[in-house]
Amino acid sequence: MATRSFIGKICADGTVSGIYCHYDGYIDGAGKMLRTHYTTSIGVEELLALGDISTLDRTTEATEAYHRDRGEAPSAAIEYKNLDEIVNSFGVYDHGFEFYYVFTGEADGWLTLERGKKRWLTEAELAGFPAT
Repeated sequence: MATRSFIGKICADGTVSGIYCHYDGYIDGAGKMLRTHYTTSIGVEELLALGDISTLDRTTEATEAYHRDRGEAPSAAIEYKNLDEIVNSFGVYDHGFEFYYVFTGEADGWLTLERGKKRWLTEAELAGFPAT
């Protein structure tokens, strides 16, 4: 069964841009994978450049992308005005995402939001989840 997630980054203008991930989007799956293997801006940019993905893996080469690996049409980035818009989008135009992961930079890493929650969690708050 799919656990859909959004994987994105905060842009210089404060907007949030990202992609759709179909499988294993839960904190213990994609969340740990991102916190463990996608820790630099370059790595995150390479991942987002793939467009929407079916499964996230330790490297972009091993990650299954809809366009690159399945020959599907390229997907446009999913855009939000800011982090608050994501929190307020549940049930309106949330794409069915169960989890949101937003890269804030190498110093602070990833923020995580579970569908229906109002507060983003930091990497420090998720430290209890062991690495993948």
